[in-house]
Formats: sequence, C-alpha cells, structure tokens
Amino acid sequence: MWHLPVSFTPFIQEIRDYNFTLFRYDFLAALAVALLTIPQSIAYSLLAGLPPVAGIFSAIFGTIFSAAFGSSKQLVSGPSTGVAILIQTAIADILYSNYELITGAAKDALALQLLTQIVLIIGLIQIGSAFFNVRKLLRFVSRSVMLGYFAGITIAITVNQLYYLFGVGSPVGEVSIFAKAFFFVSHFLEWNPTSLFIGLVSFAVLFFFRRKFKNWPDALFTLIAASLLSDAFRAWHLGTPVLTLGDLHFIESLIPQFTLPLVDIRSLNKIFPAAAAIAFLSILEVFSISKNFAARTGSQEEVNQDVFGVGIGNFFLSFLTSAML
Repeated sequence: MWHLPVSFTPFIQEIRDYNFTLFRYDFLAALAVALLTIPQSIAYSLLAGLPPVAGIFSAIFGTIFSAAFGSSKQLVSGPSTGVAILIQTAIADILYSNYELITGAAKDALALQLLTQIVLIIGLIQIGSAFFNVRKLLRFVSRSVMLGYFAGITIAITVNQLYYLFGVGSPVGEVSIFAKAFFFVSHFLEWNPTSLFIGLVSFAVLFFFRRKFKNWPDALFTLIAASLLSDAFRAWHLGTPVLTLGDLHFIESLIPQFTLPLVDIRSLNKIFPAAAAIAFLSILEVFSISKNFAARTGSQEEVNQDVFGVGIGNFFLSFLTSAML
C-alpha cells in the first residue's frame, strides 16, 4: 500500500506532547531568534530590492507555517540571502527585458505583482516536490555542490554589505556580483565615515556580548547601539546622515494586506524558470539545514515534511502584498 510521504497534521502530536517546561525554553529561544531575525529580514528585503516590511512578513508567517507543518524543531523559515539575490535578479531581468518602458510607481506595482506570482509558483512547486518524495532526489546532491553554493552566497553577502558598511552608493540597474565588486573598488573614495564608524561600533558591541554574555540577546543590543549612535549623529549634525527605516517609509505598511494572487497567464513563461530555480534552491537549503541539525541532535530527518511546510508557507505568502519567501 502506498503511503503519503508527508502528513497534513504533524502539529497534533506536537501539541499533545507539549508542556510548560518546553514552553519556557521555547519562549526564550523564540525571543532570541526574533530579535536576530528582525534586522536580518529587513536586510534581505533591501537586498532583494523590496520594501523592508516584505522580509518581516515572510519571517513571521513563514515561521508559523514551517513550524506547524514541518518536522524539524530547529528549522526557521524565512528569507535568505541566496533567495533574496535570485528574486531581485529575476524581477529585474523580467522588467528590463519585457517592461522597459514602464517607470515610477507603475514599475514598483508591477514588481510586486511579479513577486506575488513567483512566490505562488514556488509554493506550489515545493508542495508538489514533497508529495513526489524529493528527499530521494536530494541524496544525489554532493557535499561539494552545497559547499560551492554557500561559498558563492558568502561572496555575494560580503560584496553587497560592503556598500552599506562604507556608505557607498550602489550601481543603478541590475549588474553581476563581479561588476558590483569592481564598482565598489572604483568608487571607494566616496565612502561615508559616519556609516563606517557606526558599522565598526556595531561589530564591537556584537563581539563583546558574544564573548562576555553568551546567553544575552546580542543582536538586540547591537541594534540598540547602532540606532542610538545614528540618532546622536543626526541630532548633533555630525558627519553625513545615515539612512534609517524612517527614510524608507517603513512605518506606512506595517499592517499585512491580504489579497488574492493575481496570476497573469501571459507572463508565466517568463516567471516560471526563475520561480522553479528559486524553489529548488530553497529546497536544497532546507535539505542542508535539516540534515545538519539531525546529525547534531540525533533526531530523524524528514526532509519531505520540512519542504512541505516551507511550501505551505510560501503558498500563503502569495496572498500577502509585498511578501517575499
């Protein structure tokens, strides 16, 4: 008899075995992860060229659904650097190749519509992959492939974050990561001392709390220190002002807006290749993380269930305006 490789109600057994002791530890762990995820999700949104709130919504609802329908107790679903870069590249390429004449607010609205369709297709592909036992296929992915992927992502992260650390304006339009690196070097003399100083102080605060107070929320104290320092520079008119979330109109869209995903059949042939690539990249990340934590904790890995949970989360996110996976 054939059995489904995934369960629709894995959370029922978890609820039955739950108790107050587990809740206490989970609450402290959730608080630490949430404090780290907030600035991280905002950074991923900016990396993808989306409103800062996109990463916040994705982290919130993605985590809820991956926890409810997944199996791993350590897997936290939300935006990642590799996915953010691919989304930004895919949307920019589609806009440049097919909608070159559209500009301004109409272009921003079209980008969000393309994002919604990409996330919807990604969710459907991941749900289907879980039912077709994608775990067996992932066994053929070698360790060298995963190491090469993460090495490339590390380089991409470093190059993109150098712009924010040194306050150098990024190039206009879509360029490769090597072109971004060359642009940064050629425009290095435009660096902002205020931005660099705040960044170095943030690093110092982070390393201090990680070495001296390992159980404290170091990300929270780093965020507070950077915010206070930035406000002090602005209040005393010292140096060149550093952009804050207020400058990005972050507060205007904190309430999630649920709408039916608008699917344009004519644009599916342009969107599907990018969505499929991002979907399987996300599956590879889930597989790598689940396998890694299963080896550390001695628990049994259920990659199909974890992929199903992430797919359900992405499917739900397609009903949210401005949400990325």
